[in-house]
Amino acid sequence: MARQAAVALLALAAVMQAFGAEPTARALPLSQSAMSVAQAVIDARRIPFGSPFDLAPDGKSVVYVTSRPAPDGATYDIELWICDVESPSAARLLATLPSTASMSSSAMPRFSPDGRSVVYLSDHDGGSQLMRIELPSGRPAPLIRAESLADTAGLAGATALKFAWSPDGRAIAVIMAPVAQTESTTGIETSVNWPNWTAGPGNRLVLLDLQSGRLRVLTQPDLDVTSVSWPAQGARLAIAASPTTSADRFFDQDLYIVDVETGSTRPVVSLPGIDSEPAWSPDGAHIAFATQAGEGSKDWLQMLGVLDVATGQVSFPARAEFEAGLGTPHNLGWTSNDRVLLTALHQLQAPLFEIALAKDRLRRFDNGESTFTAGAVVAARAHSIAFVRESPSRPGDLFVTPSSAYRPRRATNLNPAIELPPLDLQTVDWRSRDDAWDLHGILLKDPRAKGRLPLITIIEGGPAMVRLEFGLGLQYPVHALVASGYAVFVPNTRGRGGYSYAFRRAIRTEKDYVGGGFGDLMSGIDHLLRAGVADPARLGIAGFSYGAVLSAYAITQTQRFAAASINDAAFDFPAYAATFAANPDARRMWDDMIGFSDVYDVASATRMREQSPLHQVERIRTPCLLESGTKAFGGMDDGVLPLFQALRRFDVPVEFIRYPRTGHGIEEPRLRAESARRNLEWFDYWVAGHATQRMLERYGPRTNSVKNSSSAH
Repeated sequence: MARQAAVALLALAAVMQAFGAEPTARALPLSQSAMSVAQAVIDARRIPFGSPFDLAPDGKSVVYVTSRPAPDGATYDIELWICDVESPSAARLLATLPSTASMSSSAMPRFSPDGRSVVYLSDHDGGSQLMRIELPSGRPAPLIRAESLADTAGLAGATALKFAWSPDGRAIAVIMAPVAQTESTTGIETSVNWPNWTAGPGNRLVLLDLQSGRLRVLTQPDLDVTSVSWPAQGARLAIAASPTTSADRFFDQDLYIVDVETGSTRPVVSLPGIDSEPAWSPDGAHIAFATQAGEGSKDWLQMLGVLDVATGQVSFPARAEFEAGLGTPHNLGWTSNDRVLLTALHQLQAPLFEIALAKDRLRRFDNGESTFTAGAVVAARAHSIAFVRESPSRPGDLFVTPSSAYRPRRATNLNPAIELPPLDLQTVDWRSRDDAWDLHGILLKDPRAKGRLPLITIIEGGPAMVRLEFGLGLQYPVHALVASGYAVFVPNTRGRGGYSYAFRRAIRTEKDYVGGGFGDLMSGIDHLLRAGVADPARLGIAGFSYGAVLSAYAITQTQRFAAASINDAAFDFPAYAATFAANPDARRMWDDMIGFSDVYDVASATRMREQSPLHQVERIRTPCLLESGTKAFGGMDDGVLPLFQALRRFDVPVEFIRYPRTGHGIEEPRLRAESARRNLEWFDYWVAGHATQRMLERYGPRTNSVKNSSSAH
């Protein structure tokens, strides 16, 4: 036994020497102040993702949904509130919705046209029920009875997804999702279309008569309806839908007009690709929508389209601006018959934009404020706009402004007592390593910090544009890292939105999923080293989803990082591509997003292996914290598990944490807190040289002296 112990100690000493540690026996507890900061971010009350708020028709009050962790730490409490725009401190609770395991909400409250009631969606028994509250003090009541669904062909057990009020307030158009099919009792013949993310029956558009409670189905089973808009002239509805025969419905969406009386449906925009989210102009003459303008690529990027309903002509206002850098338009709303308001990702922000159709002119509506707009609604009759505004240092709140000029006033104050440390936020600009792109990113640090700091580079998922929002680096404790003395760098590597079509499509054009992005993040780090911000001996890297792939690839290419944290991705591209080798739609998506897809083509397969972290894992020397959900990748652990096994095979220090009840991304509050603690502990030990007792017992003595050559590439 003594000999075995001696051998084990020698092996541990060899490992520690390889990673540059120097002996110390003193253990330090994890910073409680840093963990309190992480917990404050988790505990913040938020207006969830989506559109869970509305502005009254007269512009005098707002209704909104909030989400915050429940006392048990397992779920989120969801509440519906209302307040006068002029008296945000006098908000009144309208309803408590069922708790959820997700930070998002499908509630989508909407005032009735007369402003006397609010209708919203409430999750019940795995589906959503349409509820109404009569104002000012009514109680929630369901609008659709189970027996009404049972009496309507094909809708027994269906659940509500989205809805739109009729202009007179007497009816509501509801998109209903049929009940999921039960599992087959026989063998299932598999087609080459697997994986097919949109299999099964389509969503139906249903008309609910509020006086009688009766339902009438408007669309046929061969259409899958995704969104609906009801104009001020209430004889017609605009919907986005795709044929249920499509093997890839999301990318086959077109626009249709539905006659409310007869249910007759006719296509009005049938361009290749995605045409979605229709919004009628106040006079009913035009429909604004998000579109791929007939390109039909599978990279999701859309611009604004406008349909002249009378002539059937489609125009693309501000097309040049979208191609030059605006992201997909969201939250379309008409401020007049000639002006469309929207939000779009742009240069690390999500501003409010307004387009004057007659002049084909786009302008920043929000006066260039450096904030993130997370949703907007227009009350056309009141000439007012409500929107959620947030920043990396402040959770979102509702603001209201006249639509004639940007004069915002705060309508909510959801987190008056939140205490976060000071945050020095800078945007950073540098040139790519291959001299192909001007690059941008975000640097966060304590404004009181002096000298070179340990630097954690966080790679966002997607690849989506890095955003100046409170959820920046949502899977990592950004504020707690700053409070612990780190600088945090979030680079907007190539292939992300917000700058130009060419930049957004650089990955596909260059057929380079991770190589160019690796060069981008490293040139950004080198820029910070030259600026005296970062300590070259104390560098860490972290990433979620696509960011996990890029982080894992980075540590196969360089040993400059003292530690890595990698959260939820697949790292063996050939193995993953083999699962859809005969699926033309899935291969087309990979071609449009990455530039290669065919695992049985020699050149393509070679490229996949070159870019797969798992195929170069023997190069990794960086200690890795791996995280994933037990429900990620269908619960099969075929994403992170092979990387964990490979790192163990090559004796790299690694821990693999699988979070229960978790899919792609950690949402459960107590699990988010655990992940924050593990990440702080991991980087403190390997990057900063501060050992907790657990890390000291597992990995041995450590100081902040880390061998980490700044010249190794």
